[in-house]
Amino acid sequence: PKISMTAVETYKNQIKELLDDQKIEPEEKMNQLR
Repeated sequence: PKISMTAVETYKNQIKELLDDQKIEPEEKMNQLR
């Protein structure tokens, strides 16, 4: 159970990072245009 839980957590974290990167990139571009 521990291994599966950590695997799921890392999987979710990876998705979070990808979504966060997608959210941050447009904001940074908008800030650069300003």
